[in-house]
Amino acid sequence: MIHIQKENTLETNPQIPNLSPNLQNLKSAPANASGLDDQQPTDWERHDPSNIIVYQDKYLLWVTEHIKGSGFLENARIILLSSTDALNWKFEQIALERNPSDAWDNLSVLTAFMVPYQGVFYLFYTGVNTDFEDSNTSRRGIGYAVSNSPYGPWERPPDNQILHPGELGSWDELCVDDTNIIRHNNKWYFYFKGRQINSSPGNSDVGVAISDNLTGPYVKHDTNPLFKGHAFTVTKYQNGLLALPGSSNQKVLWSTDGIHFVAGPPLKHKSTGVYNPADFETDPPNPHIDWFIDVIPSSPRKLQRVNLIFPE
Repeated sequence: MIHIQKENTLETNPQIPNLSPNLQNLKSAPANASGLDDQQPTDWERHDPSNIIVYQDKYLLWVTEHIKGSGFLENARIILLSSTDALNWKFEQIALERNPSDAWDNLSVLTAFMVPYQGVFYLFYTGVNTDFEDSNTSRRGIGYAVSNSPYGPWERPPDNQILHPGELGSWDELCVDDTNIIRHNNKWYFYFKGRQINSSPGNSDVGVAISDNLTGPYVKHDTNPLFKGHAFTVTKYQNGLLALPGSSNQKVLWSTDGIHFVAGPPLKHKSTGVYNPADFETDPPNPHIDWFIDVIPSSPRKLQRVNLIFPE
């Protein structure tokens, strides 16, 4: 049984940080990698790579897969890819499919994020209900499944939808999506994307909710939204947090307190998943990331590895 504590009042440093020197001239370049489309059905496409973990000497990556041209409407699912060297990937399994019961996630599951914590694996995802009609009007939220192994089987706990859209009229009234969770200041910082009803995906913003416990309850921060972003990533880097906001805001963002971000150089990316075990540690030893998995905006969409090039 998980003990739930009420969220404490937050105190944040209002000082906007200076950009980390190593990020001021950051560049990226596609890398040679194979197998990211291994066993991909011909009428399906892959996108929204999760963060990446290592388990038993394998890199593990969760990816959304849905029928080409169907959007959310054709039973999007989450699959698992693996690699021993982060360059050559292969298909492992269909990890999570829509909930077969009459539930909030009984049409589609997508945009995975993995948190290994205290010997348990938590697979966070966005769920879509059969009431779904249109991506610009149908509200949707975030939940999770748990397992003792990253290969499953995955169990959905009761009341597993833990992040909901905001009230009507709020900046995230339509959806909360694209889970990114960081262990920061001895709390869990849950970054998510939101937007308003009848707005386009390019108008998405990123906010944060904070909790003492991984599975909540989470309290959305008063400063939200924090920055413009869609299919974004937040990860630890040196003594702060690095954000890649996605295709609608292709810049490097940097923060030391997890709330206030400053813009850095442009960096081409669309939807990224990084390997960074320090994201779940309280006091990591100066984490450094060298590569990520990204989406190629083609038809159908494909995945690629991208190397980060830091200045000397």
